[in-house]
Amino acid sequence: MLSRLATSGIVMFAMIGLSLVTATSANATHNSTSCKWNFPWPRQVDYWIEQGTNPSIEFTAAEATRVSYGPATWSEGNFNLYFNRVSTVGQSEGGDTIIAKGSVSDPDAAAETTVYPPDICNLDLTNPIAFAVTIFNQSASFNLDCNANHATCVSAGQIDLHNTSSHETGHWFAMDDIHDAPNTATMW
Repeated sequence: MLSRLATSGIVMFAMIGLSLVTATSANATHNSTSCKWNFPWPRQVDYWIEQGTNPSIEFTAAEATRVSYGPATWSEGNFNLYFNRVSTVGQSEGGDTIIAKGSVSDPDAAAETTVYPPDICNLDLTNPIAFAVTIFNQSASFNLDCNANHATCVSAGQIDLHNTSSHETGHWFAMDDIHDAPNTATMW
C-alpha cells in the first residue's frame, strides 16, 4: 500500500514540475549561478529506493542494489556531495529524495528526474535544491548488467540499469543531458 501511494505521489510530482535545471558546473563554492544543494559541503544527501515484491511498480532487491550504484558512482567522483541510501523514505533528504518506478511523461524515456525547486535555483539567493525525484519507466526493459550481457542487451533492446541510474543521478547535480559527446559519456 505504501509503495502504491508513494509511487502515485511521485508520479504526480513528476507531472507537475518536470523540468531540468541548467547548470554550468557542480561545485562547492559560493557566488555561483549553479543550482546546488545546501551548504556546508562536503555533505551527504540521503535517498530512498522503492523496493518490494511487485516488479511492475517496485524494484527487486537485485535491481535496487544495481540502481544504488548510480549515486555511488558520483560519490566516488569526489564532488564534495555524497549520496547515501537509506532504508525508509522518511530518512531520505527532506523525506522526498527518492528513486522509484512509475509512469514517465515521455514513453520512450528510460527514466526522468526532477530536482526541487524545479525553477532556476541559486544557493546564494537562499534557494538551493531541496530534494530530487527520479522515476524509472516501468515499461522499459532493463538489464542488471549490460556490460556482462552485451549481446543479450542488444538483441532484446534492453537498457543498462546502472548506467541509467548514474545518468539520472547526474541530474541531481543539475547537470543537463548532452548531445554532442561520445555515447559513452554519462550525461549523453
